[in-house]
Amino acid sequence: MPISGNVSHTTNTGTIYDDGGIAGNYSTRVNAKMTIYPTNPSSRIKISGTYDLEEYYKTKLIIYSGDASSTTILFSNINQGTSGAINVTSSSGPVTIYFFVDSDNPSSGFELNISICDVCPFATSIAPNVLTDTTTSLSWSGNSDSWLIHYFSIPAGQDTVISSSSNSVFLSDLIHCNQYGVEIYTPCDTMPNSCNSTPTITYWTQCICAVPITAGGIISGDTLFANWTSPNPNIEWTVLLTLNGTILDSVITTDISAIFTGINSTLCYVVYVYENCHNVPFSEICKLANIVVCPPCPCPTATNIGLIINSDSLTVNWSEPDNNIEWIVDLYYQGVKLSTVVTNETTATFHDLEPNTDYEVIMYYYCLDSAFCPYSIPIRTPCDCPMAQDAQVLSIDDGIVIIEWENNPNSPGWIVEWKIEGNPTIHYDTTFTNSIQLDLRGINGQIHLTIHSYCDNFEPTCAEYLNFILIETVGNCFDFTNLESPSVNAKFGTYEYPYVFTGLINYGYQSINSRHTVHFDTTERDVRTNN
Repeated sequence: MPISGNVSHTTNTGTIYDDGGIAGNYSTRVNAKMTIYPTNPSSRIKISGTYDLEEYYKTKLIIYSGDASSTTILFSNINQGTSGAINVTSSSGPVTIYFFVDSDNPSSGFELNISICDVCPFATSIAPNVLTDTTTSLSWSGNSDSWLIHYFSIPAGQDTVISSSSNSVFLSDLIHCNQYGVEIYTPCDTMPNSCNSTPTITYWTQCICAVPITAGGIISGDTLFANWTSPNPNIEWTVLLTLNGTILDSVITTDISAIFTGINSTLCYVVYVYENCHNVPFSEICKLANIVVCPPCPCPTATNIGLIINSDSLTVNWSEPDNNIEWIVDLYYQGVKLSTVVTNETTATFHDLEPNTDYEVIMYYYCLDSAFCPYSIPIRTPCDCPMAQDAQVLSIDDGIVIIEWENNPNSPGWIVEWKIEGNPTIHYDTTFTNSIQLDLRGINGQIHLTIHSYCDNFEPTCAEYLNFILIETVGNCFDFTNLESPSVNAKFGTYEYPYVFTGLINYGYQSINSRHTVHFDTTERDVRTNN
């Protein structure tokens, strides 16, 4: 791999090393791309190997699917640790390996092996056409003269693989009313060097009768309206109105709608629509559309719902449409009812709750004798210890970092936990005020900081989190830690794009476009511009 610039190679095999080669470390300043193309455009490049790098803010290894302009990432060492294994396959043919280094202590780098897999023809637009109750024709699109068709019944029963030199087959001896699935692939997919694409499975019901394409319905007053779309005109449809599994009424029509009157406007009904082309009982129908039709809620609802949530209690307040309503308010935890308040007032309170816990409140009342319209309110009780709020970096001066957060006089004290990204060691400091000074001199990198209250038992959801970057600076070099500061007015391009003079660009520590080059040695020259 070169130190700078873009290079490309066309090959199906080989090994890629960083610029240090097999045994050496990579260079301190690297900014290069290498694109590998397969010799056959229908093949795809596979990359496997190992890497030993520094933290992501110093060293970036990114593998893209495609040429040097691709943005589709197959692998990136961010959040992957400083060493590990790589095994990726391009989705488009070539791969591009991008290596960036800005470091004074390089590691051993990477060793990446090149191989290929063959892209096989694939079937699309698979279309089953049921001809009779025991036969179906299948057709599909795709460019091959050798197909394998695997079809099977559900539940397990028939399981058959046949071959075809064309894009259609005729299936016979199928079982009426069975569910079937089919996947279509080629002999190429069975070879060890194939890219192993997963075939799409298409399903159908083995019945010649038609079924509506879409269906819906509404209830208005004591009338239910059902409607649907038909795959063909003049189909004779059977429409059943049911309640709790009991058939109440039926209609046979060639229209695409049906009307039922005299229904209870407070209940939900199920409407079935099907073509009874075999004149069999309803229990033997295997292709149908079912429509669940419910009325709009007849009960007035509560409004202006307010919550007062403490770590061990909850109060719900609301407004009501009249003063004669008996409200039922249920408290649930993980689907289990814990408590119920029945009241003619517009408030309900629950006690003895657990802190930092998810609950659900459901409130309703009965109208028209049996109708009710439950309203669900998810809530989460707060932590029973004070939490740090709005933590921020107040200042950084030569590695001395001052962190400050919103003052909470109820806290018995704070534990500040911090670690360097890529380093498992966790450090702890304590304070009784709403700020802390950390001596991080000599430390460079991404810092992850967590602020706990003394009494929260290190519960993660009761803590405040803050991330910041420490970059070693010399003389009047600008400060990387707060790119939003009005005092940062330098007009430099990024390391990757040195001539883009748009000032400091903050895309976050994970983006190369937020990086700039600091030269500690005044005789050093930029590897791209030699300036």
